[in-house]
Amino acid sequence: MIRPTAETLLISAIINTGDVSTVSLYNVTPEMFIGFPNEYRWVLSYPKAYGSSPTKETFLTKFPTFPFADTCDVAFAADEVKYAYTKRGLVRAIQDSTRALTEGDLEEAIMAVSGFAMPSSVVPLKNTLDDVSFLDTYELAEDILRIGWPTLLKSTAGIRPGDLWYLAARLGQGKSWLLGSLAADALIAGKRVIFYSLEMSQRQVQTRMHTILAKRLGINIQHSQLHGRTYDALAYRRLVGRISDEIRGELFVVDTSLGRVSPATIQAQSNQADLVVVDYAGLLSTPMGNRAIDDWRSMASISNQLKEVSVATGVPIISAAQINRDGDGAGWKPPKVKNLAQSDALGQDADVVITHKRYSKSSMVASIEKNRHGTSGDYFWTNFSPEEGKFDEITRDQADTIKDNESDGDD
Repeated sequence: MIRPTAETLLISAIINTGDVSTVSLYNVTPEMFIGFPNEYRWVLSYPKAYGSSPTKETFLTKFPTFPFADTCDVAFAADEVKYAYTKRGLVRAIQDSTRALTEGDLEEAIMAVSGFAMPSSVVPLKNTLDDVSFLDTYELAEDILRIGWPTLLKSTAGIRPGDLWYLAARLGQGKSWLLGSLAADALIAGKRVIFYSLEMSQRQVQTRMHTILAKRLGINIQHSQLHGRTYDALAYRRLVGRISDEIRGELFVVDTSLGRVSPATIQAQSNQADLVVVDYAGLLSTPMGNRAIDDWRSMASISNQLKEVSVATGVPIISAAQINRDGDGAGWKPPKVKNLAQSDALGQDADVVITHKRYSKSSMVASIEKNRHGTSGDYFWTNFSPEEGKFDEITRDQADTIKDNESDGDD
C-alpha cells in the first residue's frame, strides 16, 4: 500500500473541496511533483476539458491505485509540496556548488547557489489577450520621468520603469556632467536618485549637483568656487538650504569608498530609488570582483544583469558607457552604436543608447542611436558649460554661433 505524501494529500484535498481553481492561489506547479505529476496535471486540466471539477469516483476510475485521503486542507498540503520541492532544489544547488568548488571553479560554485529560486517566485501565467486589468489605472498618468532636452523627450517620451539607458562618449567628453543633468531632472520631479560614482568621490558629485541645481533655480555660481572651497561658507549654506527647500527629490551618492559595486549591489538598494545612475558601466564588478572593463564577457554579463535588475524592480537605470578608439573620428557627428566598447552586449540590452561629443568648447551634439520606444537617428545640441552648470538644449544654429564666436576669440 502506498503511504500518503504531501502530493497525494494535495490532490485529494483539491478533489474533496470540488474547486480546482483554489490551488492556483498557492503557485504549485506539476514540476514540483516527483511521485504523482501526471495525476496532478490531469486534475488541473479536467475543468477545461469537462467544465467542472473531477469527482473522487471519476479520479479513482482513472487512477485506481492512488492512495486517496479524506482531507480538505489544500493550503497545508500545498505548503508541504512546496517545502519538499524547495528542499530538493536547495540540496541539488549545494551539491552542484560543492562539486564546482572541488574542481576549483569558484564562480560556477557561486552561480550554482545564487541561481537557486524559491518556489514562491513561480507565478501562474494568464492570457494576455483578454487581460483588461490595466484598465483599472488606464486614466492615471504613467510614472515616466520627463527629460529636460525636448528632442530626446519627444523621441522617447521619457524614461520608463524597467528601462536601461546608456549615455556613451569618448574620454573627456562630459559624460558625468550630462548624467548629472539627467539626475537633476529627476530630482526636480521629486524622485529619489541613487548615483553610483565609480570614478569620483561623493563630495565631487555633490559639488557638481549643487552647481547644476543652482543654475536650475536661477542662481549663478561657479563650480570651481565650490570645488576649490573659495565660495563663501555662509552663502554656500544658504544655497544648500534653498536647494533643500525647493528641490523635492533626494540624492544618494555611493562611491567606491564603500567597496566595489555590482548589479547585485544595485538591486539590493533599488527599493530606495526611483532612478539609478551609474558612472560608469565599465567599472562595475561581477560577484567575483572582476571589473567589466577587464573582460568583454564580464561586461556582457553585467549589462544583462543591469537590464534584469531594472525590469525586476521597475527602477530605470541610466549608465555612462565608453566609446572605443574607432569612434573617435573626425567630423562633428557623434559615434555610432557599433563604436560602443562591448557594443554587442550593451546595444542588445539597452532600451535607449545616446552617444555624444563636443561640438565646440561650450556646446555638445548628441545622437539618439537606439530607441526601443520610438524613432532613432535624431541629433540634438546642448550648451556645455560645466562651470555654470548649464546644459540646456539649443538649436544647431545656436551651437554654430557659439562655435564661431569661440573660433573668433581664439584669433
